[in-house]
Amino acid sequence: MNDISVAAIATAVGLICSIVGTFVGYKSFKNETKRNFKQEVSEDAKGDTQLKMQLDYISRGVDDIKLDIKDQNRKISSLVERVARVEESAKSAHHRIDDLEDKV
Repeated sequence: MNDISVAAIATAVGLICSIVGTFVGYKSFKNETKRNFKQEVSEDAKGDTQLKMQLDYISRGVDDIKLDIKDQNRKISSLVERVARVEESAKSAHHRIDDLEDKV
């Protein structure tokens, strides 16, 4: 009987240690999972912030390019008008020169 009670106690102690070990392992895993989740969320937030900043920078660059193109279009329109006036003036000058040559 003495051997049976020692074996029963050893079995009970082993069972209790197993249960405590399982509980401690589960708590450690749960805490590690929480920590990893928080780190992932933090890294995702940093990545999203960097991406947003880059998109904002690109957006400002596109806006600047649009303004430059509008300015170039205005300059081209102005040059087209000036060239048209110069052509009209040259045409008129040629007619006057032709008239002077006919008179001479």
